[in-house]
Amino acid sequence: MRNTERDYWDEWDEAGNRTIELEGTPTIRFNDSATMLEAVKAGAGLCLTRSILVRDAICEGSLTQLWGEELHDGLRYYAICAQRSSTKRPVDIFMRWLTSEFAPSAELTS
Repeated sequence: MRNTERDYWDEWDEAGNRTIELEGTPTIRFNDSATMLEAVKAGAGLCLTRSILVRDAICEGSLTQLWGEELHDGLRYYAICAQRSSTKRPVDIFMRWLTSEFAPSAELTS
């Protein structure tokens, strides 16, 4: 299965990671990661996706990581909010939670 917006198979292969032969293999393409992951959970195939999207499913046992390799795509994510909200308690609580969940890989600023 392939995500049309973020298809990692070529990068995965170029990085020298373990892979499967995809030439001539029927491929289902999705433009939505959630739908693709539901199809994988239903047993329709396998995919490459971001670890954050499948971490809980792997922990609960509904999905399995096939190989130990990882691909680091260099994308960065930022937690943002309106300036007027930046000093509110719920925002502070959420930012602390983000820091505890994703540090040290996350770069969060307040």
